[in-house]
Amino acid sequence: MSRNALTVVAICVIAATVAAQQASPVFEVASVKQNTSSQSFQSFRWEPTGIRVSNMPLDSLLIFAFLVGPEQLVNLPGWARSERYDITASLSDALKRPDLERRTAVQNLLRDRFKLVVRQTSQDADAFSLVKVGTTLGPSMRIAETKCDRESITARGGDSTQCRFTNDRAKGLLTGHMTVNDLVNVLRSVVSQPVIDRTGLADEYEITLRWAPEAGGVAVEALDGASIYTAVQEQLGLRLVAGKAPANAYIIESIERPTPD
Repeated sequence: MSRNALTVVAICVIAATVAAQQASPVFEVASVKQNTSSQSFQSFRWEPTGIRVSNMPLDSLLIFAFLVGPEQLVNLPGWARSERYDITASLSDALKRPDLERRTAVQNLLRDRFKLVVRQTSQDADAFSLVKVGTTLGPSMRIAETKCDRESITARGGDSTQCRFTNDRAKGLLTGHMTVNDLVNVLRSVVSQPVIDRTGLADEYEITLRWAPEAGGVAVEALDGASIYTAVQEQLGLRLVAGKAPANAYIIESIERPTPD
């Protein structure tokens, strides 16, 4: 083989390697520890240098990583829904990356640290569509004055309290600065079904949502006693409409507790 041909082959190999790395991003350094505290508060936050997760069960990470609802995770063991974890992982320029790359990085973390093996299958699934009720938003949802795009968050170090939201499902409380995509992800975890954004709302919002959390399918007393469906309509001016949507199910073929750091 000529020198020129070898050079072409080398360039192709390098290009393929770079493309593979770009297509499948991984966290550079990751710490995974079980959280054994009695706290109910959970947090999931992207920062300029990576991700910071506190007190979250594994099923919530799977829901984010594969963009599915809880019912689409088949054969998930009970400990993966009950045990909670703290995770700190480094990913360069995390806030500038598209959601797909960040989700892929979390998938790779789950495969590496939890030995996750999944098989994907297609099925029709029950789903909700999130739609607007009228032309105006509800009293607990307003367009945010502060804009927290990725570039501005990076410039502020990603630690501005104005650009965060908190979600406490145990108390039925969601409050803070978020996009409708953030809201959909929270609602998906509350109603345990896929939620499709059909609002057409593209701004950033200040939202306060209070609802009656459920335990074993039975509503428990909350601040206003409203179900999540009533709360979304009365407080946000949006509606969860039941229907069907094609979705991807993931069969959990293997998963293990992580080894200590």
